[in-house]
Amino acid sequence: EVGRALDWLAPHGEAHMSGTGASIFLRCDDETRARALAARVPEPWRAFVTLALAVSPTHVALGLA
Repeated sequence: EVGRALDWLAPHGEAHMSGTGASIFLRCDDETRARALAARVPEPWRAFVTLALAVSPTHVALGLA
């Protein structure tokens, strides 16, 4: 399944697997493009558009950053 997801994303850029292997992500330079791509993800997969952060808000709250 991971291979299929990576293959599906390949035409849109270089996809990566998360450190835990629980998800696959693709960095997009444009939110509009990201949302359009997320809307086309085939079932049963799910897609989320998020903002990349340099520092975790949790680390900031805990005084670790």
